[in-house]
Amino acid sequence: MNLDRCKEKLYLADLPTAAVVVPFHNEHWTTLLRTAVSAYNRSPKHLLKEIILVDDASTKDTDFS
Repeated sequence: MNLDRCKEKLYLADLPTAAVVVPFHNEHWTTLLRTAVSAYNRSPKHLLKEIILVDDASTKDTDFS
């Protein structure tokens, strides 16, 4: 990975907002939470519109009681 070249790249000042979509199947909830928090923490706040978690037909029990 060449980080120096990334730092030299010029971006438009007025970029549109974006959504982060995370599809998952039978994933542990702690892993999903860690992924969502990481996406939130690493994204520029003015560009991040939403983080969407999409369950791809998980068969895991989700009853928390």
